[in-house]
Amino acid sequence: MLITLRLFNACIVNAVQRARGCSTLGHEENVTVLLVAGAGAAPVTRERVRRTAHVLKTIITGPMVVRLSARWLHATVFHPVEWREARAAAEALGGRLAGLRRGTPEPRGLGEAARCLRGLVEANLFWEAHTVGEYMWRRRGVAGRAAAVLAGAFAKVQEGELAAAKAMLAKAVAMAREAGVRVDAELGTALLEELALRGWVRGAWRLFQGLARAAAGGEE
Repeated sequence: MLITLRLFNACIVNAVQRARGCSTLGHEENVTVLLVAGAGAAPVTRERVRRTAHVLKTIITGPMVVRLSARWLHATVFHPVEWREARAAAEALGGRLAGLRRGTPEPRGLGEAARCLRGLVEANLFWEAHTVGEYMWRRRGVAGRAAAVLAGAFAKVQEGELAAAKAMLAKAVAMAREAGVRVDAELGTALLEELALRGWVRGAWRLFQGLARAAAGGEE
């Protein structure tokens, strides 16, 4: 049985509470997200991600993307995964299944999306932040697109792809400029490198603030 977002994990629950909502699920029903505590790593490297994914795929078959942080493993699986299967995978990784859910966050309006984006960024749940940015992109255009790409850059680091992450950061900076928002490229590079080295980053919201404000367009 899939756990709802309300019970997903302490960090996501706190993120959602800080974001004052963003608890609606249902978007991307064929996506299952696993969060495994105690199976993270730092520094985050491509080889560590590859080895972790190899263990995970001995239990869960099919396409997936694995991301690591110092605190947890985050896996996006592109088909339904049952609780028993996910728990076995967590045990094989030497960790504990902290959360299992289907679907991605689907905000109710741009104001909630901006609040949700902040909570997810602060919780280092950058793939979820990327999906919220995509929602803003669909509703508001270039500022939302820049936020989605920027969050995607941080998610890329968690996949062990620092060089690709820096390229995405450059794209996000250019998109933000087009939207009339300045994103500090130097700070962004430093934060990406910190995330790769330490497996966790604080203060990333500073990069997103202007984009979230522009994308929300004053909507509460």
